[in-house]
Amino acid sequence: MSATGLSEQASRLTEEALTAAEMADPRPLYRELLRALKATDGERFAEATERFQSAVLPAIAEDGADPVSEWVGYGRWLAARSRAGRFVSVDATGRATDSADSHTPGDVLLHVPDEAKRRVFLLASPARPSPAQQATLELLVRPTAARF
Repeated sequence: MSATGLSEQASRLTEEALTAAEMADPRPLYRELLRALKATDGERFAEATERFQSAVLPAIAEDGADPVSEWVGYGRWLAARSRAGRFVSVDATGRATDSADSHTPGDVLLHVPDEAKRRVFLLASPARPSPAQQATLELLVRPTAARF
């Protein structure tokens, strides 16, 4: 399959999976992280784009991998290589737990930096966050949107 065909197939499958999972599209969030990497660390940016082209796209478009899992895994990988921190899931009640390895659909997934002045990065969210999740996003993510 051509690179364009691979990308189109992965995009179509991703849209379908996000709709079925009632999950907000994380790709714009990851593009933001990639732009920050490109501006600050060209080597890591090249590594990230190579990983996307060689691992994420083929896994979704050719190997039948779950698009949501692939995208969330890629987002985790990007965040971990961008700065030190931990992953936290916030369920519909607002309860936060460490989320080292997995993401539960319906939960908000955040990357919380070790440095207090750095931005909390949103990696995954339900299409319609609960009031508790929305409050978490407004408190931790939105006020510092200009800083990564």
